[in-house]
Amino acid sequence: MTQKQFLLKGTFLLTAAGAAARILGFFYRIFLSRTIGAEGIGIFHLTMPVYAFCMAAASGGIQTAISRYCAEDFARNDKKGADRVLFAGLLVSLVLSALTAALVYWKSGWIAEVFLAEKRCAVLLRILSFSLPFSVMHTCLGGYFIGRKQIRIPSLAQIIEQLFRIGSVLAFCRIMTTAGQTPTVSVMALGQAVGEFCSAAYCTVCCVLLPHRGADSYRHAEGLCDTDNPDDAVSVSPDRSIRKTGTSKKSAWNQKKRSLLSECRKIIAVSAPLSANRMLICVLQGIEAALLPQQLMRSGLDSSGALSVYGTLTGMTMPLLLFPTAITGALGTLLLPAVSEARVLDQKHRLSKTIEISFRVSLLLGILCFNVFCLFGKDLGSLLFRSPLAGRFILNLAWLCPFLYLNTTLVSVLHGLGKTFAVSLQNSIGFAVRLAAVVLLVPSQGIDGYFLGLFASQLLIFTATLITLHRNAPFRLPFFSVFGQPLILCTAGTCGLLFLQKMLPALQGCSWGTLVLRGGIYLGFFAVFMLPCINSSKR
Repeated sequence: MTQKQFLLKGTFLLTAAGAAARILGFFYRIFLSRTIGAEGIGIFHLTMPVYAFCMAAASGGIQTAISRYCAEDFARNDKKGADRVLFAGLLVSLVLSALTAALVYWKSGWIAEVFLAEKRCAVLLRILSFSLPFSVMHTCLGGYFIGRKQIRIPSLAQIIEQLFRIGSVLAFCRIMTTAGQTPTVSVMALGQAVGEFCSAAYCTVCCVLLPHRGADSYRHAEGLCDTDNPDDAVSVSPDRSIRKTGTSKKSAWNQKKRSLLSECRKIIAVSAPLSANRMLICVLQGIEAALLPQQLMRSGLDSSGALSVYGTLTGMTMPLLLFPTAITGALGTLLLPAVSEARVLDQKHRLSKTIEISFRVSLLLGILCFNVFCLFGKDLGSLLFRSPLAGRFILNLAWLCPFLYLNTTLVSVLHGLGKTFAVSLQNSIGFAVRLAAVVLLVPSQGIDGYFLGLFASQLLIFTATLITLHRNAPFRLPFFSVFGQPLILCTAGTCGLLFLQKMLPALQGCSWGTLVLRGGIYLGFFAVFMLPCINSSKR
């Protein structure tokens, strides 16, 4: 199996798992919006920056470091080294998660009142603190299996987490309703704790029971022996050790002598800048989460209205816009170890092809989703969430799609190249732009001012990421095939749909039937025009 085939197979598995989890999540949010309400969802999402900060402090870039170093160790046939990397990462993460969870539990009231300005968040923070160690275990073990190129396990872990989260929330709501009580937002925090525990337990069992594979079968099965370019060939010795030509026995012997302490230092050296950046962003997110409802109140909304707008944005609109990142997120997850291996083995041709393929797929998906959300955004908001406001938000934020999806994959490539500091700096500056929009634009322009900040932030991150990538990796982007073809396909789908809508007034209603029919017509025109583009690319 070539590297391209592995990327396609792995992306399909992770995308299928992510799509299944997100579809379940949509029904889950629809249920929550009708059971708890937009205000309750907004209160729960106020705690998410705090939880994300704790995760950044406890695991942060450790998952990235585990995935990267495990991939490199398996490329060198150092299976014990990969195990040491995992153990060191788990040791550091679990110690940090225990300290962080204890701090959040005992200071939950202060965090809720002073930092989040919402007393009702205190009980949610106490519940969420118990899920931190399990979430850290799930994260680190997932990074390990990705480094081993065993994608099925983290894929199933996503589905297991979502199933147990939703199932436990439904069970809690059923119990409370039977007892004559109204379900509260606390059931969402309890469900998250149950889901993280079950996914961590599944990954742990797989790690204990799953045997190591030989390095040669690992490389051939997962596409590391990419024979598309003879310059990237890697020699395979009779004793099953695989190394790039010129690698000395002395370096292999030095790798075997690495102690657990040195592994911890190596993990910390890579993860520290990422963790610091993610902690900074989480602080900024917390400030944004607390500040945005207050700034919306300054624009003319009351307290309940501001929380409802915030809940509609974070609990309904953004999950729908981010739904396609199940594909780009899966691709980005696979790109990190793939790029790390190509870099450590000095396979420039494979690195160039990997970057070009990821850019094409992400840009095509981004332009397609932008077009779809512009055409069907209002109807999706009304039909999915019974919220015209969600439909307006989807339409206004559709412009983010190309940049959101491209940034997901390009950042993963930069992580694989070891440019963690550049990524951290770019993300911090981008988020600072968002925060500036909250302070300066929201009081005068309302939520539309925040949308402008989001767009400017993503555009800035994309530009900086592309410049950094161009300076550190060889790749080329043919203009017509990368940029022109997606625009032609989306234009053809839009024109065909609008023409038939004028001819057939029955297509203009707002119902599930007409929405599915219009979507099928659009995709039909898209597919018809896509075939000539594929044939021209093959030539």
